[in-house]
Amino acid sequence: MKPLFARSAAILVLAAVTLPAFAMPPRGRTPAAASKSGSPVAIDAKGLQAVATAANLKPGAKSARTVFASRGRSLQSFSGKVATTHRIAKDGVIVTSETRRGVTNVAPDESRGGRSLGKTLPGQTPEAVAREFVRSRKDVLAIDDADADLMLERVEYGNDGSAHLFFTQQLHGIPFWGRQIAAHFDKTGSLESLSCLISTDANTKVAARGATALIPAASAVAAVQKQMVHDGVQIESLASLKASPLKYEGATAVLHYWQREIGDATHLVWVVEDRPNIRDWYRFFVDATSGEILEYYNNTQSDGPATANATNLLGQSKTLRTYQVGSTYYLIDTTRPMFQSGQTSSQLIQNPQGSIVTLDLRNEPANSSSQIFHVTSNNNSWSDRTSVSAHDYGAVAYEYFRTTQNRNSLDGSGGSILSIVHLDQNLDNAYWNGQFMLYGDGGSLFNALARGLDVAAHEMTHGVTQHSANLEYKNQSGALNESFSDVFGMMVDSDDYRMGEDVVKPSSFPSGALRDLQNPHNGGSGMEDNGWQPAHMNEFVQLSLSQDNGGVHVNSGIPNKAAYNLTNALGRTKAGSIYYKALTTKLLKQSNFADCRKALEDVAIADYGNNSTEHNAVKNAFANVGIGSAGTSTPPPDDPAPSGSDQYFGVGEDNRLYYSNDGTTYSELRPEIINAFVGGQFDTGSAKPYTIDPVTGDAFFVGADHNIYFAPITGSGGLIANTSGFASISFSPSGRKLALTVFSSVKDNRIVIIDLGVEPSVSLTYSVYHPTTAAGVYDDTIYRIDALEWIDDQLLIFDCFNSSGTGDGARQYWDINILDTNSPPGSPLVYPLLAAQPDSVDVGNPVVSTLNGTIICFDYLDYSLPVNQKSYVWSANLYTGQINANFITVGNDFAAVCDYAPDDSMIYLSRGTASDGYDAYGASLTSDRMSVTGNFQTALTDGGYFNHFAKRGSSISKGNLINYLLGYPQTPETVDFNDDARSDAADVADFPTK
Repeated sequence: MKPLFARSAAILVLAAVTLPAFAMPPRGRTPAAASKSGSPVAIDAKGLQAVATAANLKPGAKSARTVFASRGRSLQSFSGKVATTHRIAKDGVIVTSETRRGVTNVAPDESRGGRSLGKTLPGQTPEAVAREFVRSRKDVLAIDDADADLMLERVEYGNDGSAHLFFTQQLHGIPFWGRQIAAHFDKTGSLESLSCLISTDANTKVAARGATALIPAASAVAAVQKQMVHDGVQIESLASLKASPLKYEGATAVLHYWQREIGDATHLVWVVEDRPNIRDWYRFFVDATSGEILEYYNNTQSDGPATANATNLLGQSKTLRTYQVGSTYYLIDTTRPMFQSGQTSSQLIQNPQGSIVTLDLRNEPANSSSQIFHVTSNNNSWSDRTSVSAHDYGAVAYEYFRTTQNRNSLDGSGGSILSIVHLDQNLDNAYWNGQFMLYGDGGSLFNALARGLDVAAHEMTHGVTQHSANLEYKNQSGALNESFSDVFGMMVDSDDYRMGEDVVKPSSFPSGALRDLQNPHNGGSGMEDNGWQPAHMNEFVQLSLSQDNGGVHVNSGIPNKAAYNLTNALGRTKAGSIYYKALTTKLLKQSNFADCRKALEDVAIADYGNNSTEHNAVKNAFANVGIGSAGTSTPPPDDPAPSGSDQYFGVGEDNRLYYSNDGTTYSELRPEIINAFVGGQFDTGSAKPYTIDPVTGDAFFVGADHNIYFAPITGSGGLIANTSGFASISFSPSGRKLALTVFSSVKDNRIVIIDLGVEPSVSLTYSVYHPTTAAGVYDDTIYRIDALEWIDDQLLIFDCFNSSGTGDGARQYWDINILDTNSPPGSPLVYPLLAAQPDSVDVGNPVVSTLNGTIICFDYLDYSLPVNQKSYVWSANLYTGQINANFITVGNDFAAVCDYAPDDSMIYLSRGTASDGYDAYGASLTSDRMSVTGNFQTALTDGGYFNHFAKRGSSISKGNLINYLLGYPQTPETVDFNDDARSDAADVADFPTK
C-alpha cells in the first residue's frame, strides 16, 4: 500500500549536500615519533628523548613540566603528546617550535637585549631583509635556497605602517600546500618576528624530487565533478554561474606538494577548486600520479553570526543581526535564545530553526510559482531600507513577547519568525498568512507597509493568536482577533494609541492614522470615511460574511476602545499582561465580545482579587463601550443517534469497494456492477474516493478514470458523470450537499459544491486559497485538494498540498483547512485547522464525529522521528480548541486512517502491518470523544485501508444530481509548478503522496 505521506522539500529549500567526514590526524603518536618528521629544531629524536628523561618525564606524559637551561641550551616541556621546544640562541633570538605540527616561531630575546631580527636599510626592501634572515638561519629553518624555495604570496600593510609578508614554501619550483613563512615588520622597518609552518625533512625533499604528474589536470577535474554528483551536491550550469555575481569561469587545477599533516607521506597533487553552485566552494586534493582523491571538503568559509548598522524606512540607524556564509551575508538572526544550536550553515539557509529571517519576493505575488529569495549582501551593508525595517521589527516584536510576556516566539515554542518583503507591485497591504509575514510596498493609500513597527507587531500578533486562542476569523470572534493584534501593536510601538501612523498617506487618511484605539472614529463620521470604526455597541455594524468577514476590521474598534480604557487606567505593562493571559489561557475559538470581557475579568480576579482595582478597571473599560456582563457561547448539541443497523464500507487492498452489515467480515459490494464500469478500481490517488448516501446507504465513488459512479446496495447502478475530471467526493451529514474535488495534472485548487436541498439545485465552484489577515487578500499556495469531510451542511473540512513558492524560500507541506460554503465563491471563507506546524510535520485525512461536527480526528506525521514512530492520530474539539496529541499512537510507519462509529461510542482505526496488510480495529471512546479507553480489538479483517460508517439523515432528492455533475469541472488553471522546463505532469509525479 502507498504511505500516507511522503515528505517533500521544506521551507527555504535547497538541494541537500552530503559531505565526507574530515580526515582526522592519527592519534597516539609520541613526541619522539613526531620529531622524525623533520623537526625544525636543532636536536634529533634521540636528543629529545634524553632531555625528557632528564626532566623525569616520559614522552606522552599528561602532566607538563619545564626544565630551565643556561644560555645556548635547549629546554623541553611535554603536555599530553605534543612536544614544545624553546631554543635560546646565542645571538638573542628565540626559536619556539611545536614539534608535532612543524610550527616554528622566531622572535628576538628581549630579556637578553634582542630587539630586532633585522633592519630594512635605505634602498632595501622588506622582502630582501626577510630572505636574508632565512638564509642566516638555515640551520634552524632548513630552507636550502631562500630565493628559489620561497615564493612571495602576498603583502599586508597595517594602518600603523607595519608590513607583513607571506611566503609559500616550494620544492623544485612547485608550491607546498599549507607550508608558509610570515615575516612581520614594524613601522620602522625592523623585522620583529617570523611565523613558520614548513617542512624541513630531507627525506621529503628527496621523495618530492622524483615525483611526476601522470594524471592531466582535466582528468583530475573530471574525477572531482564525478565525486560531487555521487555525493548529491547541487550542480548548476556553468553558464548560470558565469552570469551570477561570481563571474565564475570553471574549475581550476594547480600542482602542489601536499601532506595530510606533518610527518605523513608527501604527495604530488592537483589542488582542484570548483564551485558547483552559487553557494558552495569545494576543494579537492587529487593524487597527480594515481588519480586518487586523497581529501576534499566544502571550503565555503567564515560562517557565523554578524552585526551590521543600517538605515530603516524612517531614516533611523538600526543594528541588525545577520549571518555570514562564506562571503555572503544573510538577513538571518541566530542570536536569540530561541535559536536551535547544531544547525549547519546549509541548514540555516534551507530551513532555519529558531531564527528571525527576512526574505524577498521581488515584487512578485505570493503563489506557488513565484520565487522567494534570501536578502543577501557581499559586505554586510544593507541598502534596501524595507528589508532593514522588516528584519529589525521582527526582532523587536520577538523581544517584546519574550521579555514582557515570557513567550518564546510567536508559536510559544521557539519557531522561526519569517518576514517577506516586496510583495507584489504597489500593494496597499501587509498580512499574516498563517505561516509568515508579508509586506507590500504601498500604492495609493500607504507607503511601504514595513515602515510601521505597529504594523509588524499587529501582523505578528496574529501568529500569537493563531497558536493560542485561534479566534475564528469572522464576525465578533474575528473582530477580537483583529483587536488583539491592535492591542499588542500598541504595546510594542508604545509612543501613542494609533495604528499605522507611519505608513498611511495623509490624503487617504486625514487623521494621519489607519486606526485609533483612543478615538475609533478616527476623524470620520461613518462607514464612508476611511479609518472610521464604531466606538460603542450602539454603533455596531451588521455585515455579511462577504463584507470584511462580517466586519472584522470594522467592529474591532469597539474592543479597541475598551483596551484603551483599560490601558489608560492601569498602564501598558499591567494591561498588556492581563490581555496576554486572556488571549492565551481563557478565550475560545468562537469567543465573542462578552466572552472577552469575562476572560479579562477572570485574569484580573486571579491575579489581583475580586473587585480589586484591576478587576473594576476591566469592568469599567467594557461597560464604557456597551459590553455588559458576559454570557458565554453554548457549544452545539449532539445530533440524535441514527437508527437501523450499521453499515461498513472500505476500499480493499485490491482497490475495490467492499461492504458489510454485520461488522465482522466484508462481502464484496455488487462486484458485477463495479466491474462492468471500472474493473472494480477506485481512484487510488485520493484518500476520499467514495461517499455514502446517508439516507439510502448507497455508494457514490470516483473511478480510476476519474468519472463518478453509483453503486447501490440493491438494484442497478452505473456511470453518472462521464467527465474524467473528479478526484474526491463527500456527502454532507444530511445528504443535502455534495462536495467534489477536481482532478488535474496541473495546479488546481477548486472544490465543487452541489446543493440538492433547493429547487432547482444549485452548484458552486470555489477556488480555495489560504486565508490571510488582510481583507480580500488570499495566498495562492494550494496546489491540490484531497480528502473531504463535512462538519455540517455548511462547513467542509479538507486537506491539501501546498507550495509557498520556488527557490531558496520554498516550502511544501500538507495541512487541513475548513471552507464555509455559505460564503460567496468569489471571496471564500477558509480557516486553518491548526497553527503552522514544524517543517517536519504533515497533517491530513480529517474525519468528523458522527453526532457532533465539533469533534474531529486527523492523521499527524512527524518525519523528524524514527521510522517506526512517525504516525499518529490526533483528536480536536473545534469549539473549545482542545487538542489531544496522544489520541492514538499508531506505532509503526504505516498509514492509519480513522472513523467514528454511528453513535460515536467507538473509534475505528485502519492500520497496516508488515505481515497481514490492513485490518480494522476498534476501541471505546470517552464521553468527550477526545480519548480512547481500553485496548483496540480487531473489528474487520482484510478491510482495506479506509473505512466509512454510514450515517442516517433526512431524505434529499438525488434526481437532478446527474445534471449538476455533468459539465464539471471547467478547464483547470495552468501553472508551471516549479517554474522550469519540466512538464507539469512530471511535477505532479513528484508530489508527496498520502
